[in-house]
Amino acid sequence: MLQSKEGPIPLERSSTLSSDVEVVYHVPSQSLIVVKLLANASCSNPVLRCRLSGPSLSAFSFHPISDSEKKNLKKIPLFANDFKNVLIGNYGNRVLPGEHYIEIIHLYCNGWTNFSFDFSHLCLEDPTRHRITEKKSSIDILLSWSIDVPLWVNRMLERTQKDYFKMPFELGSKTLQPVYTRYQPTCPPGSDPSCIDAASTESFMNYNFAWPRELDPALLLSHMRNLSMDNTTSTHDFNPKKVCFMGASHTREIRNHLYSVFGARTIDSVAAFDDKAKYTEYVQANAETFVTKSGCDSLVIGVGQWPAGWPGGRPQLFDEYKKNMESMLLSLVILKDKLEENNTGNSTQKALKLYLRSMHYNALGNTCTACPPTEWRNPFVIDGYNAIAKQLALESMDRVEFIDTDFIIGPMWDSPGDWCHFKNDDIISNTFPHFTRSHLKLVR
Repeated sequence: MLQSKEGPIPLERSSTLSSDVEVVYHVPSQSLIVVKLLANASCSNPVLRCRLSGPSLSAFSFHPISDSEKKNLKKIPLFANDFKNVLIGNYGNRVLPGEHYIEIIHLYCNGWTNFSFDFSHLCLEDPTRHRITEKKSSIDILLSWSIDVPLWVNRMLERTQKDYFKMPFELGSKTLQPVYTRYQPTCPPGSDPSCIDAASTESFMNYNFAWPRELDPALLLSHMRNLSMDNTTSTHDFNPKKVCFMGASHTREIRNHLYSVFGARTIDSVAAFDDKAKYTEYVQANAETFVTKSGCDSLVIGVGQWPAGWPGGRPQLFDEYKKNMESMLLSLVILKDKLEENNTGNSTQKALKLYLRSMHYNALGNTCTACPPTEWRNPFVIDGYNAIAKQLALESMDRVEFIDTDFIIGPMWDSPGDWCHFKNDDIISNTFPHFTRSHLKLVR
């Protein structure tokens, strides 16, 4: 491993961005990765994404340096007071201490600056040359042992330590393999095995998702499993609130997985699903009927996969998506107010909590990486959609909340075997309880 403590990280000189990058620098004391571009860079606002893999798995994007971040970096001679063309990535505390492989990829030459930005004509960078860090480069993560957040943990660690969050760990002589960004290659007969390896999901199988005990949503799943196995199980300590989901195929995958694990009877007692909501217009037209017939206490909306351009042949640009989401939320807030007005006296109609969930990324399948593109469900566009949803929730004066599952989905964003749908049991089994345990308070 080409190891970096504080200092520069080796660069991949065959990258499409190599002629624009002056340095990639690790600042472990601040959990920062800093990318400094040359003054004459042709890509002055590149879209970058980083993944760390080793004892844990983490992923994050980059943003232009802020004033507060400038103050913290002034002590480093490399930067001094020159912060032009500097991008910052922060891995925070969702990573275990120790040596991790680092991969930074270059998705677009120039990203969006406002909601009117037209990305429909942009092509993703060539995935065979989009890595800007040298292969098998690594960094040392310097954190305290008081880690109390959920994160992806290497299975090798599980065999040497039961509590990831309180004790130092030992890997012994075990060799960890890096996780690199998957893409769908075109491999003619007789191609080098590395071409086929580009689509492999094997490296993701080395990780389990782990929660600190006090946050562990497995407690909820354990209740559900007991109910599914014993028709006579007392439910006095299980608050039977019903959370309802409207979305498309990703909502269907959550439902199908839960049905297979717990059975339809158990799931239908606490959840309801409408997987035909491809666009906001469907939600507006059908939410009231779905909510009243299903007896929903909470409604979780996830609309963004179809608007991002497949199979419609064109994406909804950010300002169009924002306008459509605003219209949808207005109708939902009106519905919420209507139900609350009816929720008086002996009325059985329940008050309704409204949630927007973060949309999932798609992996770099050949429709994503085609040029010109034929779909746009990549991290850059989905990050824009999620930023819009989050902002609209903040502006709703607590009438709508935003549920962010990026800490679960993000590190595994390119793992789906079909380049789109998360079927990994660990991903779905943790995403659903995150809605319920952390936000919807199904268990008291």
